[in-house]
Amino acid sequence: MAGKGIKAVALTGLAAMLCACVGPPRNAPAWFTTPEAARDRGYPSLHDVPRGTIANTDAAYWARQESELLAAGAAMKANPRAAPAAEAEDPGRFVERAREELEAARGAHTP
Repeated sequence: MAGKGIKAVALTGLAAMLCACVGPPRNAPAWFTTPEAARDRGYPSLHDVPRGTIANTDAAYWARQESELLAAGAAMKANPRAAPAAEAEDPGRFVERAREELEAARGAHTP
């Protein structure tokens, strides 16, 4: 039982020593402190965040956006690939043609 107590004390002491080493070094070299200082200066201050909103509420802006969106929609609908598939086509006939094309391709590559 005494062995477990000694191990616990030793591990606690080791953990305390490791925690003491975690802080920043007192005599850090310049190559270490220069990037750290530059990084700290690079963060923006929360005091610089504007309090009011600056949302774009100009009606002319939204009218332009709407016309551009409608023009893009019309161009998409005019594309021949946007046409719906013919429902009159028989699925069995489609599969049959696909098999014929597959066999023709296979035959073209078979010596």
